[in-house]
Amino acid sequence: MIAGGIVFQYPNEGSRSSLTTYFSPLNFNFLVGMAAFYAWKSVTNAVLKLAFPLGLGVFIITFVQEKHGLSYEHIQIIYAVSFGLLIAGAAAIERDGFPASRFRLLNLIGDASYTIYLTHLAFLGLFAKILIKLSVYIPVSPSALYSLAFIATVASGCILYLFVERPLLKTCRKYAFGSSREAACGNTSAGGTIFERA
Repeated sequence: MIAGGIVFQYPNEGSRSSLTTYFSPLNFNFLVGMAAFYAWKSVTNAVLKLAFPLGLGVFIITFVQEKHGLSYEHIQIIYAVSFGLLIAGAAAIERDGFPASRFRLLNLIGDASYTIYLTHLAFLGLFAKILIKLSVYIPVSPSALYSLAFIATVASGCILYLFVERPLLKTCRKYAFGSSREAACGNTSAGGTIFERA
């Protein structure tokens, strides 16, 4: 994984194997998420809240550099770091009293994030093909096409979460931990920070 990161060997979707999957630098993305959680657990809010504007700045700079020709495979890890900073900073802001639980749509997307992660490639490809065919009859810009496909993909992931993942989780918790655990964990949108709801 470290060697892959050094030489920027990110496998393409069609060229993945067991070797490239296990040793791909894409796995650094998970390490960034773990680091964000560790920072949330061990760093004071006053310091960690600074991670949000820092992450936003890193993201904007990286995006601009990519638009000016820098190869995406060379900056994937930088994008991951920027999102890790944003998540850690947002969690600190929420823990400090920001009423994020009032934003029901954002809570739903957060709860459904793993379902969205697992299904986004399939849904994104499906909706992109449908919209590209429709664009023959309805002129739409490429940016608008991708935006529509993106929204439809997130919405589909949320629907799967509501009707598949959440019922399965409740059933598993009921049989594994009993009714008390189900009552405590069944509603992940009731409150708590980003990491606590996870």
